Amino acid sequence: AGSRWPFTGTTHQYYYCPYPMWMGYATSYLQKNGHEVLFYDAIAWRDGYDVFMGKVRNFNPDYIIQEISYPSIDVDLAVAEKLSQIAKVALCGTYASVAAESLSALPFVHAVFEGTYEEHALELANSGVGGIYSRTEMVNLDNYPWPFRAEYMKNDSRSRFTQNNNAYTMYYDPCIPSPEPMLFTSMSRGCPFKCDFCLWPNTMYGN
Repeated sequence: AGSRWPFTGTTHQYYYCPYPMWMGYATSYLQKNGHEVLFYDAIAWRDGYDVFMGKVRNFNPDYIIQEISYPSIDVDLAVAEKLSQIAKVALCGTYASVAAESLSALPFVHAVFEGTYEEHALELANSGVGGIYSRTEMVNLDNYPWPFRAEYMKNDSRSRFTQNNNAYTMYYDPCIPSPEPMLFTSMSRGCPFKCDFCLWPNTMYGN
């Protein structure tokens, strides 16, 4: 999820569908550097496991970068193990950032990314090297493109808030008082504050 917490629960939360920002940044950065990438937000699509696996197989990837989180870790790792039968799997996200060593020891995990992972994704795509990719500092944000904006959904009639086949109607986060739909971007990396309720600084930013 693009906010301070991951998705949990057994049913789709109609009004909570934030844009997966870090995956979007990694996607656009890979594309900028000449790689073919499938950005696949199965939660926004409301795809079940069979449909999800079928779409991944049809893309026939060399690598699969999967975001994981602790509240859903059992399901996430079960999915990762199945995905490893299709391509080499790299785990990323909040839990991957704090449990990289134990996750990298799993036989179906090829790589683990700590922190935000644009550079990690590109290094994996270029080299194929597995293992733990340690957290790196992003010195100049102007080197990175805007996050991917989900053009692949533009003809989907299941848009959340309207039926105008617009890709951007999928996303909304009610914790921010803004008109819907909404898309996120990040104007900085890291955070000067020490809020004990926020997930990002201690996991993705290393602060």
